[in-house]
Amino acid sequence: MVSVSDNYRILVHPRLTDHFPDVGIRQFSGYELHLPPNSRFYPSPEKLAQHRSRFAFSGINLS
Repeated sequence: MVSVSDNYRILVHPRLTDHFPDVGIRQFSGYELHLPPNSRFYPSPEKLAQHRSRFAFSGINLS
């Protein structure tokens, strides 16, 4: 499971790395998204929060 933090960084759910330790996606955890120059095209913080909530990222250290 992958999501995006409020500061536009990649989040990889711990369960993904616990169950699949060799999956290469965990190397991207913490990477910053490449955002468009105009901030009006940034992903919606509200929608990102909804996504994290829906896919069980609540209560996980997002730093």
